[in-house]
Amino acid sequence: MPRTRPGEYLVAARKGRLANLGEAANAVLFPGTAWVKVPGVQLDSSFEMTQETRDGIPLRFKGQAVYRVVRPERAAALFDFSTDDGLATIDTLVKQCCLAELRDLVSRMTLGECIEQRKTTLTGAVRGALEVLVGPPEEGWGIAVEVVQVAQVYIVDAELRSRLDAETRGQIHARSERAALLAEEEVKLARIVSARKIQEEAIETERREAVFEEERLHRATELEKRKTLESLEAERTGREVESQKLALKKAADLETLEAEAPVRRRRHELRLEELAAALEEAELEKRKAEADVEREFLPRRASHELRLQMLPVEQRPQLAEAASKVLAGARLSVYGEDSRLVGALEPLLETLGGYLRGGASRGGEG
Repeated sequence: MPRTRPGEYLVAARKGRLANLGEAANAVLFPGTAWVKVPGVQLDSSFEMTQETRDGIPLRFKGQAVYRVVRPERAAALFDFSTDDGLATIDTLVKQCCLAELRDLVSRMTLGECIEQRKTTLTGAVRGALEVLVGPPEEGWGIAVEVVQVAQVYIVDAELRSRLDAETRGQIHARSERAALLAEEEVKLARIVSARKIQEEAIETERREAVFEEERLHRATELEKRKTLESLEAERTGREVESQKLALKKAADLETLEAEAPVRRRRHELRLEELAAALEEAELEKRKAEADVEREFLPRRASHELRLQMLPVEQRPQLAEAASKVLAGARLSVYGEDSRLVGALEPLLETLGGYLRGGASRGGEG
């Protein structure tokens, strides 16, 4: 009577087919019935290899695949679990599959890619290849792949590893310095942003104050304009009232003038008549004054004219004496026909003789 422990399945042959009798099962079987114990616990297959990358650097890879039998009848049909050969065969196939896929993939990748993509590309490719190998639990090996990972990747050559470690440390140091610079830059940028924000808030405050001041000035201007318009309107109304008053006064004055025009005209005509009479009277007075002046100066005029007539007669002796003194003491001799001196004196003598004759004739008449 076969009996299995926890973590073991009992698989027996019934009517030419394998049947899972369960885990930790205790069954009574007919004589001659074939049965096996299939482990149901997690199984572990570790793999490692050395492979050169595409850039010629040898790398050492270590990995692990964890799987478990979930369909023991499928696994018992493919592998011999009556001995340890079944588990060994599964382990060998799993390792070969993982190594083959990993070797093919690493040969087409660089050192940096292998190290950086260990948990992504490499692990994913190995898991995919292993799942294809075992197939779905219901149709394949009856195994479920639970964990596949490429755990380690390291350089085989110690010198090259030392160089790469130094380079890596330099890169880490450079990244650290870059991170410090970036952090400092971020702090500076944060300060600049804060200062800019403060400045923008100050500008916004000034803008609001400017808008408020502009609105206040606008209201004051509008109020002043309204007052000015009201003042102008009051002045215009006052001027219109004053104009109406002037127009009424002018109309009243015009009516008064029209009413007083005949009286004024008559007064003007009387004034003109008075002025004409005064002018005529002044003209008569002027004529009378001229007649009086003429009558007053008539004797004097006659006396002056008589004096003018008597003056040459009275002055005749003096004139004769003056003429006689012109050539007094002069001895004149005239020779030939040169009579320029006598010709020069001839007008004087004729003038003097004529004057004397005129005076004598006027004296005889007097």
